[in-house]
Amino acid sequence: MPALPPGPSDHPAVQMLRYLREPFAFLEACTAQYGDVFTVRYLGMPPIVYFHDPEAIREVFSSPSEMTRAGEANSHLKFLLGPGSLLLLDSKRHERERRLLMSSFSGDRIASYLDSMVTATHRFLDRTKPGEAFSLRDAMQTITLDVILSCIFGADDERRSEALGKPLKRLMALAANPAAMACGTLFDGAKFRQRLIANVAPVADRMASVGLGRTVPFGELARCMRDVQEALREHIREHRASRTEDRPDVLSMLIGARDEEGHGLSDDDLRDEMLTMLVGGHESTATTLTFALHELSARPDLMETATAELERVTRGGPLTPKAVRELRYIEAIIRETLRLYGATNGFGRKLAAPLRVGDFDLPEGVLITASSYVLHRNPRLWPEPHRFEPERFLDKRPRLGEYIPFGGGSRTCLGMNMALFEAKVVVATLLRRAKLHMQPAPPLRLVQSGIFLGPSSSVPCVLERQPST
Repeated sequence: MPALPPGPSDHPAVQMLRYLREPFAFLEACTAQYGDVFTVRYLGMPPIVYFHDPEAIREVFSSPSEMTRAGEANSHLKFLLGPGSLLLLDSKRHERERRLLMSSFSGDRIASYLDSMVTATHRFLDRTKPGEAFSLRDAMQTITLDVILSCIFGADDERRSEALGKPLKRLMALAANPAAMACGTLFDGAKFRQRLIANVAPVADRMASVGLGRTVPFGELARCMRDVQEALREHIREHRASRTEDRPDVLSMLIGARDEEGHGLSDDDLRDEMLTMLVGGHESTATTLTFALHELSARPDLMETATAELERVTRGGPLTPKAVRELRYIEAIIRETLRLYGATNGFGRKLAAPLRVGDFDLPEGVLITASSYVLHRNPRLWPEPHRFEPERFLDKRPRLGEYIPFGGGSRTCLGMNMALFEAKVVVATLLRRAKLHMQPAPPLRLVQSGIFLGPSSSVPCVLERQPST
């Protein structure tokens, strides 16, 4: 068996504990000791080889998908997303379902969601009292959830939004439980999920009826997973039963999508894809917006440049898709936010066959990854890497392998363009109507939060109305 790159010699349980307690410190310590390539071992998992050399990352992204399986590498997400999620598929099935999904995220389709994004932002502003402290993180989660429910799920009335929104929001909070994540990783995620819903949820119901619901391990999570599954199934059934040809939401498009043989997606596949879009597009975009607005509030120079660009592009008129595309500086702010505060920490591939990457011959079965946290702070690639500097993205685009907030290659996130578009729309709408003032709080950091990275606090702030424009 070929020798793997060097790495920590601690027992896999110790390495896993070190990562769970301080993931960034652990990976940075490995980088300092072993360089751009090293191997870590976590309990119950195959060896994981980290590459932080852009050339090696490009090699991985360009390798045949049959050899580098992202779906298998993401198997720990089965307990949350379900086995039909695009993130968990490989080979032919992944190619088929990606093709079915792609038209839902075309440029014209994304542009058609502009009004929904603006409306969601106005709705937040209208119900927020000036001078009254609120959580910026919670506010951004509310806005992005509204956008998801409208544009992706087609929940276009209060009843639908309530029926879907409450259990989905609760699931995101409960799924961040480290113990649940560990069980989803160490055991078969799909079976773990089935047992939670089929076995644990009924017991938790009975215990809750006598006031002892919290005594059941994973009881709240199991009940919430069941409620979300039932709500999604009901929503999909309603959509199938109604005329969907003229509806602009993604779910309606997917119900009507067909492959070359005329086959569409089953209800279970639709359920898992809808949940994936929620998880991938709600929490991550909310994190991006939270950090971007926090940086803007702390840097008057950034705020002045962004506001001047917005006034120049819109000339006092309404925000249009063309105007959004021309907001280059605001987009640079979003991209720089993703560099320093991306909500995901890299990508994963499991080798289905031996593969040479860089100077190493890697055996079948190992996992290949890169930490975007480490890569995006490499001073050889990013001068003054800890400085927030949007200008990095104005004059040139980083090369493939240097910047990976949305992965890369054939597995590049389908929602990338929608996420960038939505973030620009929300920031621009907020700049036109309000100023946000951060309140005294500990320094804001990026921390592990369930399957995502997120802000270390709720980010308290107050709102000041801008003169009407």
